[in-house]
Amino acid sequence: MSAADPCDLALHRVCIVIGSNIDAEANTHRAIETLRVLGKVTAISSTWETPAEGSPGPDFLDTAVLLETSYDFETLKWQHLRRIETDLGRVRSTNKNAPRTIDLDIITYDDQLIASDLFEKAYLALPVSELLPDLTSPTPGYSLAQIAAALIKKSPARKKSLFQAGS
Repeated sequence: MSAADPCDLALHRVCIVIGSNIDAEANTHRAIETLRVLGKVTAISSTWETPAEGSPGPDFLDTAVLLETSYDFETLKWQHLRRIETDLGRVRSTNKNAPRTIDLDIITYDDQLIASDLFEKAYLALPVSELLPDLTSPTPGYSLAQIAAALIKKSPARKKSLFQAGS
């Protein structure tokens, strides 16, 4: 096989959280369908409705997906995920907590933790814990499933029925 043969490319396992609070159901569906073009979506969490943080606005819908893709981290993040956000109407502003049509955050890449606040934020921990329950916090060493169980007791987050978990 030649070096350019796509069969030669290693597949990377990526966990991405999709967040939206503007036309959230439609934009979440569109984002998942677009991610399918980048590789194989192997699992989808339940969708969680969580309050907006840092600014007033409608609640967010947050869903995690596991994606197998041949794209390296930088290409995936800067060329593909940013393009999807732009195509779905994301407007970046100086207010990082402003309402948005879509937000695509890489949480893990090849089992390496990328989002350091995963274990602190319910909007990340709850959907990701359904797909990666055994992921362990660097400190104090609890599993993500344990942390999510504690966060749900303190959070007004609630599960929504948009997708069948795992599909």
